[in-house]
Amino acid sequence: PSDLLTLAEQGETPEEVAASYDGVTVADVHAALAYAFENADEIRAIEASAREAVDRIRENRPVDPEEFKERA
Repeated sequence: PSDLLTLAEQGETPEEVAASYDGVTVADVHAALAYAFENADEIRAIEASAREAVDRIRENRPVDPEEFKERA
């Protein structure tokens, strides 16, 4: 739903969104959007948590191959 919410916020119509995904109907998009709008705060919190996790991983990953070898 978060991707659909973002697309809707960017102005894509349900028809355009459905056409972008195989097997997804316009009715599916409407149902997902209804859920997303009703639960927007929860969805945004999940997205923020995922972004924070990715940031932590990026901060802790070795960039230098030699540093990687040292950690192994």
